[in-house]
Amino acid sequence: MWNLDVVIDAGMPVVWQFLFKNKSAAEEMSATLARGQINQREFPRAEAWVTLRDEYGSTADIRCLTIKGWRLTDMEADQGGQVERAINQQQAVARAQTLIQSDPKLNGANRLVTMPPGMMPGRMA
Repeated sequence: MWNLDVVIDAGMPVVWQFLFKNKSAAEEMSATLARGQINQREFPRAEAWVTLRDEYGSTADIRCLTIKGWRLTDMEADQGGQVERAINQQQAVARAQTLIQSDPKLNGANRLVTMPPGMMPGRMA
């Protein structure tokens, strides 16, 4: 599965997404955007437009002057990156917990929080 994000700015930036099962169809739409940008540069007084269609029923006619950029993403590979970031985040949390437990000031603060209600550290009368 492939995702084509197109950043449109006609006063306020928005991202339009187009989905493709087929890599070649996604690459063709990306190439269409590039051709539209080239046409706009070559003929700056004319308004160049591109039409994008994905494989899930979305169609857009976009004025090339409003296109600020686009990104084509292999969604399967992107999931791998998301998993790696999540693993890294959990490793950072585990490391922070270990450091907190070994820090006397923080570890003492944790004990105060975990004492049952009505019990306070200090002298017994």
